[in-house]
Amino acid sequence: MKCPFFVLGTLLCFSVYAQHRPVRVAVVGGGMAGVSSAHHIHKFDPQASVTLFEKEPVAGGNAKTVTVPNRRGEMVKVDMGPQYFTEGPWNEYIRFMKEYDLYHPEKTSEFTGSISIQEYGRRHPRLVTPLGGSLRGEKLGQLLHFKKFCDAAFHVYKNQDGTHAECIGDWVKSLEGDSAFRNEVTFPFLAASLGTSVENIKKTSTLEIIKLFAFRRPSEKNTFKVMHEGMGTIIRQIADALAGKGIRVLTASPVQQVRHQGNGYTVAYTRDGETREEPFDFVVLAVHADQAYRLLKSDTGFHTVTPLLKELEYFRARIVLHNDSGLVNTAKPAFLNVITTPDHEVVANTMNLGMVADRYAGIYKSWLTEELCDRVKANGCFFHEEIFYHPLITPAFKGSLLKLDEAVGRIKNLFVGGGWTQGLETQESAVVSGKTAMEKYKKYKLGSL
Repeated sequence: MKCPFFVLGTLLCFSVYAQHRPVRVAVVGGGMAGVSSAHHIHKFDPQASVTLFEKEPVAGGNAKTVTVPNRRGEMVKVDMGPQYFTEGPWNEYIRFMKEYDLYHPEKTSEFTGSISIQEYGRRHPRLVTPLGGSLRGEKLGQLLHFKKFCDAAFHVYKNQDGTHAECIGDWVKSLEGDSAFRNEVTFPFLAASLGTSVENIKKTSTLEIIKLFAFRRPSEKNTFKVMHEGMGTIIRQIADALAGKGIRVLTASPVQQVRHQGNGYTVAYTRDGETREEPFDFVVLAVHADQAYRLLKSDTGFHTVTPLLKELEYFRARIVLHNDSGLVNTAKPAFLNVITTPDHEVVANTMNLGMVADRYAGIYKSWLTEELCDRVKANGCFFHEEIFYHPLITPAFKGSLLKLDEAVGRIKNLFVGGGWTQGLETQESAVVSGKTAMEKYKKYKLGSL
């Protein structure tokens, strides 16, 4: 029979080991939310054993950077997904880049937004905003209507007191002004701001859509910036830096399943053609809701979470890079070119990247229907195409997010995040999501000591 003192000593040793064993953290998703989560958790707890899983060959998520030729045949980097940012609303994102010495003003281009809205096949736009503050023969009545709308949007953005209509369709209808202007300009502009249809935009949350553009007073200069290296490149560079800090970064390693295993989880993933399983104490899902649902659905222990993930509605967007000038206003150039049908539905929404800087001249980035995409290809103007799925932030969506947050909050070692959990998906909201993941990890870590 072993000595009681020996048994007690062994138990104490195991207890000390359990307290000091590095916490095993799995971060699923190698977009900005994923790298931000890995960064902030490692920064709080350098002893944590963090593994970052990304299904694609490189990190980046929706921020995918590709290289295409400009009008002079020079190869430049362009983002297929999120691309521009501005100081103020994107300060967390800028601060994050600076921490990795990746924010250099001389490697950015700054531009002022301008808008053109016109019917497909017509030469003259229904609305075109001034360029650089200079009028270009615009219809002053239309500009006055647009300014009144922007003033009202700014008021909602600054006050956020809940007195406005929840859905932006109802809010726009409640504003004073011409109904024809609402249908011909306001709703197509709002739909273009999200890259969706007029029907969809009318259902979305007023505040969430206004956050996209009402950053400053309409009378102030709204300038935006574009990184020459591309946002996708920035994420890959951060992922490389994380690997240099000891974080395990597994690209080309799609996660198939997350299930309970004792007090932690088993993460099943595919790598080099093999399915592997590893144990983890804490899991961060920095992915879209449909992917999070797929990973958790087979484990009944997540029954309070999975139904809420399934409620979150997404829409499909086709993004095309091309050099077809037929989709932009060449007579009165604008950054954002919205083309509508005779009944005011958006059929094309094109960023004229040449308005950002001369280095991008001749490159256009469009949200297109399949029919127009085929036309671009037939014209020999096609560069690259991606299909993205974006959340449609309706009041019901926001309500489901609150319920999801409560349900996940009751699980001490699981965080379900990504940019969409903070509202509309931007690189800023993705960075914030990573900080929120760290805060939950901190509670878990301190509670387990």
